[in-house]
Amino acid sequence: MMKNPDPSTETVCGIWKGYYGTESEINSIIVKINPQNKAEIFCNFSDACLKTTGTYKLVGDSAIVISCIHTEKKSSEVILYGNLNRTSSFIDGQWDGEGKEGGCFYLQKQFVKTDL
Repeated sequence: MMKNPDPSTETVCGIWKGYYGTESEINSIIVKINPQNKAEIFCNFSDACLKTTGTYKLVGDSAIVISCIHTEKKSSEVILYGNLNRTSSFIDGQWDGEGKEGGCFYLQKQFVKTDL
């Protein structure tokens, strides 16, 4: 039996671009949120681009938790705890890595212009 698309999932699916930071550095990040609770994360460091996949879940109306494994750093888990704004165009929040790593992040939804 086919499940109807969940409207709340539809609003978060897509490409989100933004930045995440620690006390010492800020890096750009792209998160591609797919249906079926999958997320692809692309982090740009000064010397490398890292791609990893993970999962996400929506909590209530306005919270999203994205979790992924950071393979370059000995497979440590990174979790982003975000809040969606009312129009689902912006996410901001905190991220936590294993150990003492952590910081803030924000993402802005990328809307593809279809009018040529």
